[in-house]
Amino acid sequence: MNDDLISRAAAIESIRECAEVAHSNYEWDMEQGYLNAIECIEEEPSAQPEIIHCCDCIYYDQEHIEKNGVRYEYEDMPKDAFDILGTGLVISEYGINVGGRCCRDYNVGYSEDKRVFVSKQNYCGRARRRQDE
Repeated sequence: MNDDLISRAAAIESIRECAEVAHSNYEWDMEQGYLNAIECIEEEPSAQPEIIHCCDCIYYDQEHIEKNGVRYEYEDMPKDAFDILGTGLVISEYGINVGGRCCRDYNVGYSEDKRVFVSKQNYCGRARRRQDE
């Protein structure tokens, strides 16, 4: 048995094509059966897990600047704090640029400096979606 996943849309499209063939051959009962199958698939929960990117996860600590133990957000920095090359990074006199980090295991014995740096578009199986306020 092959356990490959196919998308819900691909399955529905395949069944819809069968329904069109049944309709063109005047097999009304078959066509209704295919349409019922489509309805069942649409109501069934997806077998494919939802992908939650780091930037949407409750464990994601976004990029920021730290200076003397104080945290500053990029949007709170004055315009002259950013480098002239246009990288979006703050120059060192304003603080240290800290990348986005995963803080999932921070509360279970890991120290702050052991957090994993991640891109906003990364994802993992342990993510939990942040609820927008």
